[in-house]
Amino acid sequence: MAGQNIGAGKWDRVSRITKYGFFFNLVAMLALAAILVLFADFGIRLFIDDPEAVAFGADYLKMIAFFYPFLGINFILNGTVRAAGAMFQVLVLNIISFWVLRYPLTWLLAGWYGEKGIALGMGVSFAISSLAAFLYYRYGGWRHIKTISEEEKT
Repeated sequence: MAGQNIGAGKWDRVSRITKYGFFFNLVAMLALAAILVLFADFGIRLFIDDPEAVAFGADYLKMIAFFYPFLGINFILNGTVRAAGAMFQVLVLNIISFWVLRYPLTWLLAGWYGEKGIALGMGVSFAISSLAAFLYYRYGGWRHIKTISEEEKT
């Protein structure tokens, strides 16, 4: 939807689409997070019976569940920016998200907090990545990138 409206030059719609995406993401992901928290033990037991594994899996789900809206925010913002043709910029943001944030934070926090640090590191990286995506969405030059069809016209 963002790409169609960018192509049509309807930037007010692009902003509204992004805002609606934010809203629906928060509603859906927070509802899913609540379900995960309530039924984490049951859900893990569907796949494994080992009490230690169930405890770890349930704790992980309960901790990471409320960080998932940040993952959705990343998808929404990066999708809007990609629709304008900013592919390389999103690639750089994703590389930073995985290699500079997610893996080092997970390793560091797992070292400090043990198993619980794995979920915490993942979640914190989701939040920081969302902030970076928001800052690029808000202040980056993606709105001024020329698409192939625009370059052919000039």
